[in-house]
Amino acid sequence: MKTIITLSKVFTITAAFCLLRFDSAHAVSMTYYDIGFSEPIHTVGSPPSEGSNPDTISNIVFGEPLVESSFGVLTNESLVFNTAGNTPSFFYDQIKLDLANNSDRYRLSFDLSTNNFVNTGSTNTFTLLFDTPEVRSISFNNNGTIRYFHPSEGSGIIGNFSDNTLLKMIVDVNLATSTWNIFMNNDLLHSGIFFPSTDDINSLRFSFGGINSSTFDSIGLDNLQITNGEDLATVPEPLTILGAGTAVAFGAGFKRKLAKAKKK
Repeated sequence: MKTIITLSKVFTITAAFCLLRFDSAHAVSMTYYDIGFSEPIHTVGSPPSEGSNPDTISNIVFGEPLVESSFGVLTNESLVFNTAGNTPSFFYDQIKLDLANNSDRYRLSFDLSTNNFVNTGSTNTFTLLFDTPEVRSISFNNNGTIRYFHPSEGSGIIGNFSDNTLLKMIVDVNLATSTWNIFMNNDLLHSGIFFPSTDDINSLRFSFGGINSSTFDSIGLDNLQITNGEDLATVPEPLTILGAGTAVAFGAGFKRKLAKAKKK
């Protein structure tokens, strides 16, 4: 009799644990930005739309980046950076995305391609600037190298690229663990310490430019997305359902046996 009661309690506890896992599988996924630079939100031949919506940039900081119908391997509408016509003292095209969402994690993804940029005499650099507000950065250099920079951890070359190729980039910043992981085309380029100077990322900037303007090199950007990195499905895991169902069934079965035993 005591054994039956103990097993019943065990299965009841197991069921409760599985139901807790069921609840945890409903973690909320947040999308802060999802920008495809497509119409009608954005207009080909014009600067990108600015605003506070997830499908617009926050603002243009410098220059005049333009939405184009395509850009080489980027076959859909893309945002194109170049320094043609930019005047001193800022030979830059630069956009900003406001963050400061009090998130423990930011997952940035985007598609990138370059044209007439690598080893062509360009003096420009394409840089992602993470404003914490002290800057951490990832730069795509005119010699075809990718370099990270951290004010206290230093910098280093983490990859290479060439013109007219599709670079599918992912940067996963985990503020809870103060780390970041940088991927290109599903390959891990860098994993290291992030340590923001505050407890959040205030904004993210995409910047292309250098010491002078040029007319031959350009950068294309598309499919820009920033989320909280939460990829759990809104449905429970199959094993969780099976575990919960099995535990509840066993618990009910043992309770029935216990009731019969008491009647005898």
